[in-house]
Amino acid sequence: MNIITVTDDELRTLIAEQMRQVLGTVQVQPLQPLYTMPDACRLLGKDERTLYRWARHGTIKIAAFDGSRYVTGASIAAVINQ
Repeated sequence: MNIITVTDDELRTLIAEQMRQVLGTVQVQPLQPLYTMPDACRLLGKDERTLYRWARHGTIKIAAFDGSRYVTGASIAAVINQ
């Protein structure tokens, strides 16, 4: 087993180089708006049962955060543009 000794500055440089390489490969997607279930129902003119049925069939996407449900803006746009 070999032991390599590096200075603090050398270690920082190595870490910074690795971070640049990793972050250079990451692609960030823009955030899309999320609508509460009541707002989505109002926009689409449907009740919650219909939205949940559409979600089961893949027509819309519902996201859950902290026990609340939201419909993605892209899903609403797709339904409106059909």
